[in-house]
Amino acid sequence: MRRLSVTLLVLGFATPAKAAWPTTTTADVPVANVDDSQAPSVVADSTGGAYVIFSHSDSTSSKSVRGEHFDAAGDRLWSTATDAGGYVGKDLLGIPIGTGNSGFSQAVSDTAGGFIVGYTPGENGGPYTTSVQRFNDTPTAIWTPTAAFGGVQLSASPDYYSSFWLIADGTGGVLLNAIGAAGTGVVAQRLNGSGAEEYGTEATTGRAGCTSSTRRPAPNPPTRSSTI
Repeated sequence: MRRLSVTLLVLGFATPAKAAWPTTTTADVPVANVDDSQAPSVVADSTGGAYVIFSHSDSTSSKSVRGEHFDAAGDRLWSTATDAGGYVGKDLLGIPIGTGNSGFSQAVSDTAGGFIVGYTPGENGGPYTTSVQRFNDTPTAIWTPTAAFGGVQLSASPDYYSSFWLIADGTGGVLLNAIGAAGTGVVAQRLNGSGAEEYGTEATTGRAGCTSSTRRPAPNPPTRSSTI
């Protein structure tokens, strides 16, 4: 199995005497170096530290959303080294979210000291859904799950694949857009600080951005003149 280590490189900060941050340019802080970890997001906390959220696949290809919290000194707060001396972070949802191409995740700040994670649960071969969950710094899930995979599911049916983008709304919620299954176009949704959907339903979930029948061809690029 291909193994991808996730490390955290921090530059430009003063380093206290007892800090865990490396003091040389040839060393980084290991976040996850066991099995296969991908798609890391780094989110600042409210006290000078950072959350690192990532997708993880174990030796059986079971996917999970995991993370680590580092304080301002670089000390890890959520996990310790495994028996073999490696690191794998903390399982945020406490349940597997599928196999295959599931598990893609992205995290943003909730602007209140915690973070919000979007991820794609589903079994190998799909189809996959898109779910979102908000966590505080302990990390405890805040929003009430609406589906089997521990988060607020953004579609009543499994229409969405792993292409989605998140941005914090500044009030504890999140704005999200996603590319649906082939031919269904792009949709957008907003979850408020309580995890409730703010946008109405159009066809599936959210506000439709465009569909295969409404897409416009890209305009022809301007012709470059040889005259200056």
